[in-house]
Amino acid sequence: YSRQRNSHDAVAVGVEMIGDSPVMQRVRKQIERVAQLASIETAVPPPTVLINGETGTGKDVAARLLHLSCMIKDRPFVHVDCASLPAELIESELFGHERGAFTSAQSSRCGLIEAAEDGTLFLDEIGEMPLSLQAKLLNVLERRMVRRVGSTKERPVAARFIAATNRDLQQMVLEGRFRSDLYYRLNVLNIVMPALRERGDDILLLARHFASQTERRYGLQPRRFSDEAIEVIGRYPWPGNVRELKHQISRAVLLSRDDVISGQDLAIAIEPAAAKISFNSNASSVTLDVAEKILIENALAQANNNVSEAARLLGITRMAIRYRMDKHGIKGD
Repeated sequence: YSRQRNSHDAVAVGVEMIGDSPVMQRVRKQIERVAQLASIETAVPPPTVLINGETGTGKDVAARLLHLSCMIKDRPFVHVDCASLPAELIESELFGHERGAFTSAQSSRCGLIEAAEDGTLFLDEIGEMPLSLQAKLLNVLERRMVRRVGSTKERPVAARFIAATNRDLQQMVLEGRFRSDLYYRLNVLNIVMPALRERGDDILLLARHFASQTERRYGLQPRRFSDEAIEVIGRYPWPGNVRELKHQISRAVLLSRDDVISGQDLAIAIEPAAAKISFNSNASSVTLDVAEKILIENALAQANNNVSEAARLLGITRMAIRYRMDKHGIKGD
């Protein structure tokens, strides 16, 4: 999480929503509409926003873009990762504390809610927040007041609240793991970030964007994707979504030996989770174990059944490929 007052430029870094697929067009329209509503200056507190989506879909990008699209873009943006805050410190970090409130409180300190001032407080992974703290957050949202740990004084809250989650909060409510009143209070306006596998041609567009980023960062000559690599990109399900695509494309660029990123470069980067790489299989969808077996069998075929050479082709050690061969019952030299 971040305690500093983020400048407009700091918030804007990396805020790109690339892609023109139908689902992303809908997301942009959602953000524009929510930004319009959140920018209306009234005596009533601005509506809270809940962003849903799988891990790696860009919920933080949506939150920053929403902040930059509102009239408060020059005000603080405070990102709080609820999953990373230690359970024993989360209350004092969010609400602040007074000196002597607990053993290690040597001085008074404002919390992240106060640090957001009249800007945006982004509560990422809100589904990880302990039940004991959810009631206190609900109180802040409803009364627009915050009280530091160890204090009797209440301070006004002017920040706009955006929350995000990869969890099914409705199911968590049914299971008693998330407060229903907090859920409804957060879910006033809703934005849903689509999984990468739902974004069609955006996948290749993003892959080329991330490849160019990596080339510029490391001073490399521009690369292009081979037809086989394009097929791999299109058929792999990208369970880690945009975040996984970015890391694996960067790795493939660095692994490539010339100006062409081959299917093998990508297979090695994704290794061994090539869940939809067909090679000699015509199946439209295979499990990770099957994909791993296919990958090893094809590497062995290319290496004339030489295990050491097959390991080199896959970018793994001889011991690693031997372990996988034994697991799948694959024979070799």
